[in-house]
Amino acid sequence: MIKAQTIEMEHIYPHLGHSLKSLLEENKMSQRELSARTAVSSSYISSVIKGDRPISPGFACKLEQVFAISAEKIMFHQVERELKLIKEENYDLVEKDTKILSKIRPMLSLMIKSELPLDQIDEEQIVLNLRRFFKVSSLANLPALYRARAYPEPPSTRANLYLLATWALHCEILISAVESEVPFCLEKIVADKYSLQWNLSQYETTQEQKELLHPYGITLLLYPPFEGSIVNGFVKQTATGNLVLLVSSREKAGENIMPALRHLLAHIINGDISGTFIDFKTAKTPADK
Repeated sequence: MIKAQTIEMEHIYPHLGHSLKSLLEENKMSQRELSARTAVSSSYISSVIKGDRPISPGFACKLEQVFAISAEKIMFHQVERELKLIKEENYDLVEKDTKILSKIRPMLSLMIKSELPLDQIDEEQIVLNLRRFFKVSSLANLPALYRARAYPEPPSTRANLYLLATWALHCEILISAVESEVPFCLEKIVADKYSLQWNLSQYETTQEQKELLHPYGITLLLYPPFEGSIVNGFVKQTATGNLVLLVSSREKAGENIMPALRHLLAHIINGDISGTFIDFKTAKTPADK
């Protein structure tokens, strides 16, 4: 009769095959005999013992019958080992991601003001927090995520897609926090488009412009200028029907945002609000750095 085993699986590392070999030795059992008991090929058992292959769930269930060791415990510790190896590989990815930080650093201070936990001195921790914020496994995935969100490509191949993706994703977060219940009314804004644009240009403060747009169901947000910005704005309708118009000016702080605002309003009037709209048409050369 085969004696029950109570081996603690945490001592199996670096591979469960070493433990399986020990079990065979303790029970004076050959690989051929184990093959006969489990109806699993000797070549598969040999590859597991050598560490060339993992233990499959089916084989784990058969080992449970032979050695009285929980199949769940076998699989748990195998997955635990694999996760440890992956995390070691992931450490190298963190080092690569810290280099990407330099590409999006112009925006980090702006994101910190949004109460994001990015003000640590430790760059590795900043990387990990950014990953959680963007919900990506690596910052290297940001350009692909940008494209997957159906944003249009910038006109220059030299555009900093890491910075652009960071801006766009941050804008979505800011827009999602808007709580206005006033639904957007396209008919009303089309009817008043000339007087609306004229009145907007007469106001000297952003607060006055916000108040003017509010009855039309438009919430105006400003995104502070940052080095490398190549966009005019972000337009998106919320779940409550309110339309959020986020202007991202390339101009210095405090300068007139009317050119960008007027341009975005034109797109709104033309019905360009089906999703998200980003405009590159007036990008300046320094933005492509």
